[in-house]
Amino acid sequence: MSAVAVGTALVASLAVYGEYNASVPVATEFRNLELGCALWGISELSVYLSPSTAPLAELYTLRFLFSGLTAILAIVFVAEYTQSELLTRPSVRRFLWVGFGAAMVLWITNPMDLAYTTLTIESFQGINLVIPTFGPGLVVYFVFVYGFYVATFTILGLFILDATNVYRKQAVLIFVAFFVVVAGTIVFLVGGVPREGVDLGIIFNALGGGAIWVAIYRYEFLAVVPLAKEAIVDTVTDPVLVFGQESRLLYSNAAADAIGVDIEDRNTDAEDLFPGLEAAIANGDVIHLQGGDSTVERERVFEPAAEELVDHHGVERGQVIVMRDVTERYRREQRLDEFASIVSHDLRNPLNIASLHINLADGEDDTEHLDDAEDALDRMEELIDDLLTISQAGYASAETEPTPLAQTARAAWDNVDTGDSSLEIPTNTNLHANRSQVQELFENLFRNAVEHNEPPVTVRIDTHEDGFVVTDDGTGIPEDRRDGIFDPGVSSAEGGTGLGLYIVQQIANAHGWTVSVRESEDSGVEFTFEDADIGVAP
Repeated sequence: MSAVAVGTALVASLAVYGEYNASVPVATEFRNLELGCALWGISELSVYLSPSTAPLAELYTLRFLFSGLTAILAIVFVAEYTQSELLTRPSVRRFLWVGFGAAMVLWITNPMDLAYTTLTIESFQGINLVIPTFGPGLVVYFVFVYGFYVATFTILGLFILDATNVYRKQAVLIFVAFFVVVAGTIVFLVGGVPREGVDLGIIFNALGGGAIWVAIYRYEFLAVVPLAKEAIVDTVTDPVLVFGQESRLLYSNAAADAIGVDIEDRNTDAEDLFPGLEAAIANGDVIHLQGGDSTVERERVFEPAAEELVDHHGVERGQVIVMRDVTERYRREQRLDEFASIVSHDLRNPLNIASLHINLADGEDDTEHLDDAEDALDRMEELIDDLLTISQAGYASAETEPTPLAQTARAAWDNVDTGDSSLEIPTNTNLHANRSQVQELFENLFRNAVEHNEPPVTVRIDTHEDGFVVTDDGTGIPEDRRDGIFDPGVSSAEGGTGLGLYIVQQIANAHGWTVSVRESEDSGVEFTFEDADIGVAP
């Protein structure tokens, strides 16, 4: 009896440990199993120590209930551990529990002695023993349970064969633990005990429970690998999404949260979360997402790739999607496409003009055609300078510093042939930016104001808490032409490259600024730059 008491105390301790250390996988099933064992042990001890024989039949019914419950919970534990498709199937689970419930009802009612024919009560070394003679109904139930035991052992064995090294060691330990538990029931049923009526099953369950505890807590076989994988995934800079069956979101890393995935999105369908995601994966396309505070960050471009998640038995359980951030590559490709378009179209025109006029030149005194050819070559040089500026604009934000706005704007003004036009600028303002690129931005704005208006023109720079404004008092831009004003190749000035305002937008985008155009108060043009870091110069 003392061994039963020790075993009961041990499994009760394991149940408490499982309750307060439920962070590892299958900890809940382990706690339930050990709790069932503890209740079995308590009911066994209550039979042994009852001061009267009157309640022994009822106490033994409780003992039968909890021992049978422990058998079912052991099967459930293995099912959850192996994630067996068979044992985790709802219909199989219902069948298992219905069988257990039917056996309990059969024992309590015992119609036609189907559960037991007799319950013999004896005394042995100061303890009470109840010795049942099982009826045919209980024999059928034992066959039912041991059929599940055979299936469970088979599933565990196959799991061991398929498992990797660390899982194999842990699976073998759980296999041994389950074998010890089942062995205890066999010993009782075949009478392999010191005295008929003595049940040592709780001792076998205590040994098995200890082995399982070692597997899932002492060596953390079940917890270490998933935690390590989660830690690695959380350090990945690309968004990672894990979808379960029916494409429901189960997990997202920190990078995914940064693009707008929220804990409330759990169980959201993949297509609802990111429209076009599945098509992009299937076709190898990219998707555009909004996220972040600045202009550059507000639209990011991602190239999603999916990998199916397959369990130990080859059954597809979901998929993991890695959203590779290809924003910079996408922008470089855009600039390359624009570059190719300009080279193939805009540079070819002045080259053809120069070639034509050189061929038309008759002799040394025929300078008119040569002058036209020189003008065409000058235009080509201007285009090349603009193309170089475009190619460098994307890297402006990498080298930013406090830049005196007045000094930079004045240097830009001096580099442009402004004639009698004038510039009005604030004198005590700093702009956190790439100085050379901002000077290039101002040069293109000033050149645009001078070349597209009758001189003289007054250009004014003003600042506000979120950026700055560049205005002129010229004739303005017709409203129907403002939408495409930043497109490459758009120009209303004779001989213009059409790249000036495009360069302005590229430099602004590289700094994370937004730029818009509208009519100024003087009926001229007003360019507004927002999201810029403006401060007072020291």
